Amino acid sequence: MNLTCYKLFRTDTIKGLSLKTDGFEFCEEATAKVLRRGWHIAEVPVSYGPRGFAEGKNFRPYHGWRGLAAIIKYRLKP
Repeated sequence: MNLTCYKLFRTDTIKGLSLKTDGFEFCEEATAKVLRRGWHIAEVPVSYGPRGFAEGKNFRPYHGWRGLAAIIKYRLKP
């Protein structure tokens, strides 16, 4: 699973997911819940220039652990 800065959902899809998280682990929770419902995810390439910490990047290594916990919680557990 890749973390990206762009997500696009139909309104009825995202409103029906009952999301719990509001941090970086949103990607994992939303993806897991969409897949559990058997819905299709389309990936579309985009151009992206990453920014550094001096430019306001907020992602830290512990966010990766929180993301992994979200995958386990929302995708692997029944």
